[in-house]
Amino acid sequence: STAGQHEEQALNFVVMGDNRPASVFRPEQPYIYHKAVEKAVALDPVLILNTGDLVLGYDACSQERAREEFDDFEKATAPIREKDIPLYITMGNHSGYTEFAREAFAERYKNKETGTLYYSVDVKNCHFIVLCSELENEASQITGRQLEWLKGDLKRAGGKHVFVMLHRPLYPKIEHLKDSLNKYPEKRDELAGLFKQYNVDMVFAGHVHVYN
Repeated sequence: STAGQHEEQALNFVVMGDNRPASVFRPEQPYIYHKAVEKAVALDPVLILNTGDLVLGYDACSQERAREEFDDFEKATAPIREKDIPLYITMGNHSGYTEFAREAFAERYKNKETGTLYYSVDVKNCHFIVLCSELENEASQITGRQLEWLKGDLKRAGGKHVFVMLHRPLYPKIEHLKDSLNKYPEKRDELAGLFKQYNVDMVFAGHVHVYN
């Protein structure tokens, strides 16, 4: 039956992000992130999306320090890993503050098949796209090879529910009004047009620390 088919295709997933430590004086993962992980695992989702900014980043002035920060994130994230819940993470600006932080993030979280920080995955009748608003020399924009890849990927996703994740929002509110994707309005509008053209269901972004 149609109802049965809808039930078979139904799924739940979790979106979280910007869980980085507050400052160098409080370098541990925040208490609230541990609670968010606990709640997310209890929901038994098919996957979890993280909108970026896992670590403080700007104090990662050595390979060792960068590794310590991401190790601390993974320690707090262990309950998700132990349940084998797929976790997809986009790069946030805090992971790009230093060369060491950028390299540590890419080593751990780039797509293993493509070697890129942007990619997509399919789950049942849903298509999840992870974009990177922090590529070197391309921050605050989706352009170049990534944009061309996105155009092709959206075409291939025909008929599925499409969800997109990136760190910097297209239309920031309250904060980060000058360093989000609106920094390049023409490129932002082209991206928004693509999302409308291919009937993207939802775009999830971080960077601005509010729920909007």
